[in-house]
Order: sequence, then C-alpha cells, then structure tokens
Amino acid sequence: MLDLLTQGTIFLRQHAELYGGEVFIERHGDAKSAVKAENESQQGLAGLQGQLNGCHECVLSQTRARVVFGRGNPKAQVMCVGGVPSREDDAVGSPFTGRDGELLVKILAAIEFSLNDVYLATAVKCMADNQADALTTGLEKCSPFLQKQISMVKPQFILALGETAARGVLGVDASVASLREKVHKLGDVDVVVTHHPAELHDNVELKRATWSDVQMLRKLYNDKLLEKTKAGPA
Repeated sequence: MLDLLTQGTIFLRQHAELYGGEVFIERHGDAKSAVKAENESQQGLAGLQGQLNGCHECVLSQTRARVVFGRGNPKAQVMCVGGVPSREDDAVGSPFTGRDGELLVKILAAIEFSLNDVYLATAVKCMADNQADALTTGLEKCSPFLQKQISMVKPQFILALGETAARGVLGVDASVASLREKVHKLGDVDVVVTHHPAELHDNVELKRATWSDVQMLRKLYNDKLLEKTKAGPA
C-alpha cells in the first residue's frame, strides 16, 4: 500500500509541476469509447494490411520477402513514418528494426516517448534496392495505403523521418533541409520533418538538427496536452 501511495504522490507532484493544480480525470464513458475506438482501429488496420499483403501493383512486390506495414500503438497521438523498409524490416515484416530502429527508440526515449506511445510505419511498404524508378513507382502506389493508415490511427502529430517519408506524408518533393524547423499540416495533423535514423549513422553532424526537431515535436505535444488538461472534460 505504501508503494502505491508513494507512486500516486510522485505522479501528482509531477502533474502539478507540468500543469499546475488542475487535474483532468477521464470519465468512465470516455474510457469505454477509447477502448472501442482502439478495437475498431486495430480491425481496420488488419484489413488494410491484408490488402497490402496481396498487392502486386509495382515491381517492388517481386523482390520483397514481406510487406512492411506498421507496429505500435494503433491509437497513438504520435505517428513516426520512415521512407523505405530496410533489409531487416523486409525479413521480419516490421518497420524500424535493426540499428535504425534501435536509434529511433533512443531518440524517442530522449523526449520521453516509448514504443507504447507511438505508431511506426513507412511510406513505401516494400524494400527497394536503391532503384530510383522503382522507388518512385513504389511511393506512388503506396501513398494511398499510407494515407488510409494515417486516417485509421488518427494521430495528432506525425514525425516524418527523411525525404521519402515527407513525400509520402505531405506529397511534396523537397529536401529535408528545406522542410525542417517548420510545422506542416496534413488536415488537422501537425507534421514535423527530420532526418531518418539511417542518415545519422553516416553523418553524426545531423544529430544536432534532429535533436532540435524532435524537441519541437515534444513541445507541440506538451502544448496540446496542456490545452486539453485546462479545457477539462467535455
């Protein structure tokens, strides 16, 4: 019991430091609605993944081992989108595996997000061997699936990792450098663009820029949470 009381005291102290004396308590009906929405999202995503598994719309489907769909919290407020699956992703059918995934986990942890707090996906759903034509075709064919995926998860924030991810999410053909340090909009969703973890392995100088970008994402998230907390129950 003491342990529970201690944990509760720590939580309330942290909450007060962040948000002042106001405490938002979710109503039971809201909790039921959240569970129902999560179940519906999972069912919808499973159906979309089934469609993708049978997709042969472009040449990338001929060399893939598995379609790389997504993983994580299906009702996350934050969605991280990469570009093209790696060989490790292709082997297991899951995005952000191997050292790129390990680095992304560290980046997210640095801004106090765990994998339970986010949903991970890629703009292109099949691995490409650096073939420009295949990549362009793959992005064109996969973009509708990505947009459906986003609409099912319903995130409030998207972190687009790399130029290909930015093209898939925003539909713009622009460099990461020109898209950074701005908040882009996809409907009501705030989109932050930064470098893909794979780029950071090759160029450590990009780490500082990436750190600045993800801090901006965290601030947007905190501001939105504070806004909701002050508003209280509907």
